[in-house]
Amino acid sequence: DVTPMPHNGCRPPKKRRV
Repeated sequence: DVTPMPHNGCRPPKKRRV
């Protein structure tokens, strides 16, 4: 799933790959 979401909160919204 590639969703532009801040996985950390301190970093900009990046596409996370699970």
